[in-house]
Amino acid sequence: MQAITIHCVNKGTAPFQSAPVSLGVPIPAGVSPRADRFLLKDAEGRLIPVQTQVLNRWPDTTVKWLLCDFLASVGPEARTTYSLEYAAQTIPPPSGCRIDSRQTTYRIATGAMVVEIASGSGNGMFSVYAADGGEPICHSAAFRLLDLSGHEWPMCIDQIMVEVNGPVRTTLAIGGTFVGTNKRRLLVHTRLHLYAGTAICRLEARLHNPEAARHPGNLWDLGDPASIMIKEWALAMPLAANHLSSAIYPTASEPARQLFQRTGAIYQESSGGRHWDSPVHRNRDGLVPMRLAGWMLTTGEVKETGERAQPILQAIVGENQVSVGLEHFWQRFPKSLASEESVLRVGLLPGNFPGGHELQGGEQMTERLRFDFSKEKMPGFVAAPALFAFCDKRHCRDALVFPEGLWEPVDPGYRQLLAIAQGPKGFLAKREQADEYSWRNFGELYADHEAAQHQEKTIFVSHYNNQYDPLYSFFRLALAAGDCDWFELGLDLSDHIADIDINHTDLDREEYCNGLFWHTDHYLDAGLSTHRMAGKEHLLKKNPALCGGGPDSQHCYSAGLTLHHFLTGDPRSRQLVLQLADWCWLSLRGPQTLGAATLRAVQNGKRFLRDRGALWPRFPLNRGTGNCLNAAIDAFELTGDGKYLIRAAELIQGTVHPTDNIAERDLLDAERHWSYTVFLAAVGRYLAIKRLWNQFDQDFSHARQSLLAYGRWMIEHEYPYLEKPEILEYPNETWAGQDLRKGAILYFAALQTAGEERERFLVTANFFLDYGIAELRRQTTNYYTRPLVLMMQNAWVGEALSEAATPGSATDVPEPNGQPTPRLNPSSFMQRTVADLAGILPRISLKREWRWLKTRFASR
Repeated sequence: MQAITIHCVNKGTAPFQSAPVSLGVPIPAGVSPRADRFLLKDAEGRLIPVQTQVLNRWPDTTVKWLLCDFLASVGPEARTTYSLEYAAQTIPPPSGCRIDSRQTTYRIATGAMVVEIASGSGNGMFSVYAADGGEPICHSAAFRLLDLSGHEWPMCIDQIMVEVNGPVRTTLAIGGTFVGTNKRRLLVHTRLHLYAGTAICRLEARLHNPEAARHPGNLWDLGDPASIMIKEWALAMPLAANHLSSAIYPTASEPARQLFQRTGAIYQESSGGRHWDSPVHRNRDGLVPMRLAGWMLTTGEVKETGERAQPILQAIVGENQVSVGLEHFWQRFPKSLASEESVLRVGLLPGNFPGGHELQGGEQMTERLRFDFSKEKMPGFVAAPALFAFCDKRHCRDALVFPEGLWEPVDPGYRQLLAIAQGPKGFLAKREQADEYSWRNFGELYADHEAAQHQEKTIFVSHYNNQYDPLYSFFRLALAAGDCDWFELGLDLSDHIADIDINHTDLDREEYCNGLFWHTDHYLDAGLSTHRMAGKEHLLKKNPALCGGGPDSQHCYSAGLTLHHFLTGDPRSRQLVLQLADWCWLSLRGPQTLGAATLRAVQNGKRFLRDRGALWPRFPLNRGTGNCLNAAIDAFELTGDGKYLIRAAELIQGTVHPTDNIAERDLLDAERHWSYTVFLAAVGRYLAIKRLWNQFDQDFSHARQSLLAYGRWMIEHEYPYLEKPEILEYPNETWAGQDLRKGAILYFAALQTAGEERERFLVTANFFLDYGIAELRRQTTNYYTRPLVLMMQNAWVGEALSEAATPGSATDVPEPNGQPTPRLNPSSFMQRTVADLAGILPRISLKREWRWLKTRFASR
């Protein structure tokens, strides 16, 4: 294996010295089955300690994605490179952190400091000592939470687990619970990262409301009874008795403000941007609560204000110093850093924010804190999350970890549209339009296309919720182009999706639990529904019978979270993908209770009376089934568990068959059936995975023959949507973006055949891709979020077509299995009803039936 170049880029103004990096590196097939055969060198060729972990394997069991942890040093606004090499012999790892565990206490020695963590309640969460383990620098640091009435909720640490302990990084997962006076709960999930030989650490702190929103009428507004109102959530860090002084740096490039008598605070109440008081920040009372445009620093009688702070709080404690910073301090407002006499306080939800903070049922918020307990006078590590690491783009392409391939954008039209996405009207600039900031909004994409009909001068609020998986496209483009700006967008969006866009509860309707929320309803201001689809204000602007909706398989996107796990090693992303795959599968089939099965039988009976003799596939030919298929593929990619490929085959065979009478599907009715292309694109991806694993079985054959059959129909009948604007409700730029997906489908079909037919597929694929790119370039609204996302999702196929890649040959492929798509008749009706009930009966329980009834009627 050739050496792999890793680029480390510091976009900030503070230098990084031994800053931690966790990076997933793609490894070509056949290199090594072991993680301990890799070494790392800096730009001067010196060996650097590296910790490695296998995240994913090729079919031959060699490493496919390798998580590498190391400490990087990069100057301000500079970049450096490291080289990952394969060694034939096992590389003895250096010694890492030493862990001693005694009953309820863990003691971790990094060599530069000692951290002690205790479970239970009342003892604080962690203490920090100098390397000799003597007097503490910081003792009994603990989270504090107050509700709006001022009552403190006690926290109990329920679980401490060593997640990883390697030569570079040691991570402990710590779980706890806040319990209120009314026995309501908030869960706390934390991950503490310590680094061998250093006195720095990172703390991820997640607050979670596990209750289910009541969502009456399927409307999801702030003020829901399941929400919990919080006055303050903070980390209090008591210091040693010899606390000599404190200072605050508003940013790493500004001089310190010394705090009078060690007391002072910096508080960010709003984004400080042009639209800091945007209606996106309305609270449960419909009011924008903020009064301060930016931040305020207070020390003694002196008050100083500014717009956007990324501060460092530093205290001198004897011969040591304690520095603390919060990632994305101003972007995820409100936030505060305060020094009181012998106590540092990190305000994750500050107590002086007007009106308090609402954490909705099923909602989470995750904050990342950075600490430095060294003797450095100006620690750069806590300044800002400005260090980005990524592999050389040529290596990412040649490693072939993407079954469909990875190509750098070179087509001029494609590059022009990508430049728009990164330009003055691009995704970062859109944040300023609606002020998509605060802990609930930061990272989200502003859905400006939904404001196309908005005639007023007010700010129109609409949230995108990862439709068509821009998260995947951001990471894919980052790897293809070697551009850390795409990485930054992806990292911000992944945090938002994981916390806010997913319904993190097991107590709602089965089909809503752990599912992804829809984007804001089309052409309606979000009102008080935040990042859910619909709220009460929609009833005034839309037929109430058509308002409302929770998570649904029609809106499920998991590939971006899968890639996020491979690139960062974050275990939460992996867990969320598996949850989404199971949720989507259940959502598509419906709740698995006798009551729900009875309702389905009644509904199917009504359809039998209305549409007797019509085609009646088990699953609809639309994006919901396509999304579920993609989620099953992602789950297989993460786990290698064959049950997900079995599920994928079941989805395909329950939706299409090579002998289908495609004309009967009425796919040319674009308004009703355009999303069949989402399903066929997922079939193309399934075939690529099956080919990679050399599984040329009946399932492969069924999918291949079906894709070819539908592809042939597309060649004969499909056309650019905007050629018939009269049949479209809104003939706008989005339809040109949807046309690009047709090119992707035909490219996938071309890979399944040869000769003249293959050429026909390629020619028609090029036609749709060229048309889509040209039409988007022509449209004056091509900067809108939705068409840009569709372009990023599908336009890469143009680069693939230019290389005309040929897959490996598939020999001895058996005939397709599975029955032709059934028709709705008494026999098929009875068979499906009996099969539905038979799948439920073995798992039936009165508790589950009662919960199904309760959750259905509770939300009415």
